[in-house]
Amino acid sequence: MKKALFLLSAFGILTATAQAQDLKIVSRLSDTTYVSTINVLGMGPKNSTITVQGKKYPIYSSGEWAAQLNLTNGDNPYTFEANGQSISGSIFKKDRPKVEPITTAVAKDIDITPGADMLVQKGDVINIKLHSAPKAEITWLGGEKIYPVDSMGTYQGSYTVKENDKAFDTPVVLKIKVGASSAEQTVKCNVKLLSDSMPIIGKTLPDAYLNYGLGSDRLGGTKINYLSEGVKLHIVGRVNNMFKVQLSKNTIAWIPKDYVEILPKGEFVPTSLSGSWSVIGKDGYDYVTIGLSERLPYTVTEDPDRARISIDIYGAACNTNWITQKNYSMVKNVSYTQIQDDVLRINIDLNDPQIWGYSVAYQGNSLVTKVKYRPASLKLKHLTIAVDAGHGNPWNGAQTTSGVKEQDLTYDMALHMKKVLESKGAKVILTRPTEEQQDMSERKRLAREGGADIFVSIHCNAGGSPFAAKGTSTYYRHLSHKQLSVDILNSILEMDVNNFGNIGNFNFSLNQPTEYINVLVETLFLSSPEDSSKILDKDFRDEMMERVVWGIEKFLSEVPNSDAKAPKPFKSR
Repeated sequence: MKKALFLLSAFGILTATAQAQDLKIVSRLSDTTYVSTINVLGMGPKNSTITVQGKKYPIYSSGEWAAQLNLTNGDNPYTFEANGQSISGSIFKKDRPKVEPITTAVAKDIDITPGADMLVQKGDVINIKLHSAPKAEITWLGGEKIYPVDSMGTYQGSYTVKENDKAFDTPVVLKIKVGASSAEQTVKCNVKLLSDSMPIIGKTLPDAYLNYGLGSDRLGGTKINYLSEGVKLHIVGRVNNMFKVQLSKNTIAWIPKDYVEILPKGEFVPTSLSGSWSVIGKDGYDYVTIGLSERLPYTVTEDPDRARISIDIYGAACNTNWITQKNYSMVKNVSYTQIQDDVLRINIDLNDPQIWGYSVAYQGNSLVTKVKYRPASLKLKHLTIAVDAGHGNPWNGAQTTSGVKEQDLTYDMALHMKKVLESKGAKVILTRPTEEQQDMSERKRLAREGGADIFVSIHCNAGGSPFAAKGTSTYYRHLSHKQLSVDILNSILEMDVNNFGNIGNFNFSLNQPTEYINVLVETLFLSSPEDSSKILDKDFRDEMMERVVWGIEKFLSEVPNSDAKAPKPFKSR
């Protein structure tokens, strides 16, 4: 009953807002600006038009509108008019202040890369970029020159760390000379040299993951994959909050330091010979088990075209002389290649052209790849579908111009999708069963422990121009999940929506799991009044969720036949 009352309240407010007839501007308009074009959002008499600067814009059925103000230097009076109502004002546009050239012996905009807080070793390269007076002479680190790269006062320099380097034992100082004047300027920089006496070894904490590099955006750095707890890592540096780890002689990766416990000195760099293997089918999974003497780091890749999962184990050398195989179904072949002296590659070829799910984790010191069987039937009535309503109170997500929250819309859509799936006999897991926010790890746990075959996360998009950024998009992380995302998108595109695209390698937490096929659906843009007017319509939302289900059914109906056979009970002799 609590859920029903919540939805009634949320969408009752939605309906009342949509009926509003008064003209108003929702965007915050400042008195002055430097830009030439401003997009303005507001509310007004629904199903009419609003006029500004001689141009008409639609006011949609939701009462929401978007218009554009084009500005020239100086005062720009404006009037928005709709159905006899008007709002007037004025915006003054001015040129951005010119950046005055530097003429004195000073450095500005100093940028040290890869970071200003580092643990480095011999051979690491540290770069510096700054701005100063044109034709200045600049040195750092005891006389190393920083060179001009243009005539506007941009300077760059590089420094390669030497063995037993003393350059960073004292504060880093720039020496700047401009004509007859000179100055010294201390740089905010904390660089320490890594001792070679004993390696730094750490072990992973729960939820640890490896990144390819130091780049980052709103989704974080690009992940390689997650690692089991207790994996030993050879740490060879640090940049800000990221440890640099040496996976093999020729391979490095990065890991957030919050996911690593530094072990006491005296630990060796982790290495191992591989021991015996086994491939055994049991309880709906094939288990590929590789014996090692300690927990080494690993990376996982998949090749859906070859129905192959590959695991590179770093620090491992092959000493496997037999592989015990019995009662397996999904696995076709297992093989190994010593691709580097200290990297052992495991190839797991599958009988099924579709990868249905897998996990790679340690049990003791054995690395176990757990490969999920193809479902006995690809009809919804025999499957478990996890439905995720994006966001949740108090993390409301995006918002329409009229004030409706993404979390309320996604919850309503998830409930309708659940209803449709259950009408077809599917078992449904709601990963956000109430209006309250659910932690990402908890959402994944509910899907994993509930035995989800497919996971669909429902969101609404926002951002960019209210005129250009609109439409539906689907997102996947792993190639074996791509076709489902394509089928769902194509199904929704039969509605009156724009195609915002199918986005791969999406670094979103809920797209990371490999235990089940998963897709993120960004339904429409709440920042676009055109899109918003559609998604605020209950019938439109319901049809969109029905089309998501149709997309799932299309995917299931077109999965190629499998050579995998259900294993027979194993009888020992």
